[in-house]
Formats: sequence, structure tokens, C-alpha cells
Amino acid sequence: MTATGLHALDTADETAASDAETEPLHEADLEDEAVIDEAMLRELVAQLVRDELQGTVGERITHNVRKLIRREIARALTLQDFEK
Repeated sequence: MTATGLHALDTADETAASDAETEPLHEADLEDEAVIDEAMLRELVAQLVRDELQGTVGERITHNVRKLIRREIARALTLQDFEK
């Protein structure tokens, strides 16, 4: 893009910004302002998952995983006994 094209973009941005300052806010405009970018959304979801895993949900998952591991170990040992 040429320098003239860049200047035209800057002028258009300034005009749009000044128009936005003088126009009243509409409900649709407020919804656009509440948009969260992907990085913020990822961090929010990661924090929520961490919080849940530290609570009762995490305790239940830990309990179920331990039970599953004990069952699999018992199964492996039983199969090993049959192979002898």
C-alpha cells in the first residue's frame, strides 16, 4: 500500500472515531464492546477448569481414576497368573 493509501486509512479511522464519539451508544454497539478475544477466553476457561478440578468435581475424578487404576492392575495381575 502506498503512503497516500495509508494516509487515507488514517484519515478514515480518525473520522470514524470522531463520529463514534458524537453518536449515542446503541445496544448493538455495547454488545460489540463485550467481545472477548481468543486468548482471554482460553485463560478464562483454563481458570474455570482449574477451579473445578480443585473442588468436589476434581475429588470425584481422582477417586474414579484411582479405582480404575486399581481394577486394571488387578486385571493385569490376574492375566499374568493365568499365563504361568
